[in-house]
Amino acid sequence: MINGHAIAYALDRDNCGMIYFHFNQENRFGEAVTLVDKLGIKRTIIPESYVFAIQKRAVTTRQELTRLMAEGNVEGTKRRIQQLFAFYLSAYRRGILDNDHKLIDNTGFVGDRVIRQDVGRLVLDPEIQNLENIKTDLRKIVRKRLQPWFKSYYPQYYSEISEEMEQFLSEL
Repeated sequence: MINGHAIAYALDRDNCGMIYFHFNQENRFGEAVTLVDKLGIKRTIIPESYVFAIQKRAVTTRQELTRLMAEGNVEGTKRRIQQLFAFYLSAYRRGILDNDHKLIDNTGFVGDRVIRQDVGRLVLDPEIQNLENIKTDLRKIVRKRLQPWFKSYYPQYYSEISEEMEQFLSEL
């Protein structure tokens, strides 16, 4: 898992919203810090004892698509999906592959920018730069993640959005 974080920080920092990654004990912080999680639970730790990353806070793709669909904003939803595809294509071109295809929860938006929130399964794989491998990976994302999600939660828009995603795949 640390390998994915190291790849993200060294090679894809902006696209992962990573601000800082502490993976060794050479950086001495000197004092304890108090962290407060989403539930308001406080924990005091000594940072040098831990491997940790600090990332920008994003609205998950699930939250963003749910918001857009609740507004009936199908065109906005399609734009966000296009942004996700462009994001993945950019990573593939650089040989970065995410072996965890749960993009609904593992990607998100900071303003108008897509970021990858969960970087634990990132790997460097030069084979992903091959167009056939790109198509195969994107098909998995579309057919095993996005289409079933839309079919389950927004069946009234499934055909229209699914058709758009399939069109994108066919144009690769």
